[in-house]
Amino acid sequence: MFRHSQQPPPFIPAQYHDHPNNYVRQRPNVQEVMQILRTQHNNLYAQLEQAGMNRGIIDYVFSLAVSFTLNQANTNQTASQIYNQFQNRVPWLNFFFRQYNISPNVTQQILTRVIQITLDAIGNGGGQPQPGPNWSEWESLGGILTSGPAAASWQPNRLDVFARGTGDRLYHKWWNGRQWSDWENLGGTLTSSPAAVSWDLTE
Repeated sequence: MFRHSQQPPPFIPAQYHDHPNNYVRQRPNVQEVMQILRTQHNNLYAQLEQAGMNRGIIDYVFSLAVSFTLNQANTNQTASQIYNQFQNRVPWLNFFFRQYNISPNVTQQILTRVIQITLDAIGNGGGQPQPGPNWSEWESLGGILTSGPAAASWQPNRLDVFARGTGDRLYHKWWNGRQWSDWENLGGTLTSSPAAVSWDLTE
């Protein structure tokens, strides 16, 4: 049905409401992320065009994934987790791709990549100015987080980081001035992001 009409069912994303904050970089919008996809990731289009999909339709599907990621998803999650939620939100997606003999695995691979590119655009501020020279580059500390982390420091060169991980358990990692520890599972069942404080050692 979709192949003949070239008109997939409509999808109207929920509105995203953000409060301006001088300390938070502005998120890129859908058009800015789509421009990144069109100019820097033509290979994603090429895979689908080889299957006979119209480029305008590809743009439409990609924009749905980008809009969902920007406006509805918890961007502290992984691209794969967001893709699963997106697929549930747009249940006709796999059927639509099957009209072009594109397998669910290829569909997942391509759209998960689109979502990851969107997350990367959020992370670098969507073209906004980068931190000054006193900031280090981003460093992967590993693990799978399902919430934003919390951090506290209780002595010089000591930093403790807490986050909700898989199974909603509390995980802990610390910096001792020389290196990071491995993630430590503290157990429990968290229903929200953790918070951290330290005690006063100045007495």
